[in-house]
Amino acid sequence: MLPLNQLLVISAVSGLLGLDATAALQVMVSRPLVVGGVVGWMMGDAPMGLTIGSLVEMLWIGGVPVGSLVPPDGTQAAAFAAAAVIHLRSVSPYPGAAEAAGSLGVVAAVAVGGLGARAEIVQRRMMSRLSRWAEREVDAGNPAALGRILVAALGLAWLRGALVCAVSLGLGLPLLQLLMVQLPPEAVRALSWCFWLFWLLGLAVVADHFWERRALKHVAVGALGLAMLGSTLRVDQASLLLAAVVVAHAAGMWRWVRARRGEAA
Repeated sequence: MLPLNQLLVISAVSGLLGLDATAALQVMVSRPLVVGGVVGWMMGDAPMGLTIGSLVEMLWIGGVPVGSLVPPDGTQAAAFAAAAVIHLRSVSPYPGAAEAAGSLGVVAAVAVGGLGARAEIVQRRMMSRLSRWAEREVDAGNPAALGRILVAALGLAWLRGALVCAVSLGLGLPLLQLLMVQLPPEAVRALSWCFWLFWLLGLAVVADHFWERRALKHVAVGALGLAMLGSTLRVDQASLLLAAVVVAHAAGMWRWVRARRGEAA
């Protein structure tokens, strides 16, 4: 099991990053790729965190919270998967234990994402009460109370994410560790093969999401560029992924600024 202080810090940071999904900012720091890298860095292995975050990102790329839709919580799923792989990869003495831990972490992350979605439904019901409270304060001529209500809403959103992460890590990691210890070498080997099958599944999900040919060309060119740079300049994959994330965020912010300027005009 993770040390209690580390579990609490990871949960607090994961809940804070989760605010970006719908509650505040929305600058994509709640995406599994970013969350996995942050959790990996906090646990002393940022490359592994980025790797697992990349896999969860591909599997969760279609889960966009549009309107009343509540998709599985990719933020907390990525935080749990990254922590699980880093924590469990050395539990089993058999070859392929790291990949097997990755398979177990991703499978368990599906349940964590579902738990996060259920918790968000409860959060939205409580948010409706805060909305009615805000309406009453405005009708009573007390708009200054809106600041407190806004802080309460943000605190509720953070608490939901932090609690989901803490409960998942506190209960899920010991169970997965117990399972990893009991697995025979044949099961470890089978789970290690499943880990690579998950990457094929993720690529299929991404291809289906970006089915438009122009987008597929951009993805292919980006993957080819990363492969060429990694082999030519001998740059580690973590640095390349970080650079790709920075470029993608910069491009997204540039398009957002252009859209806002167009709306103003």
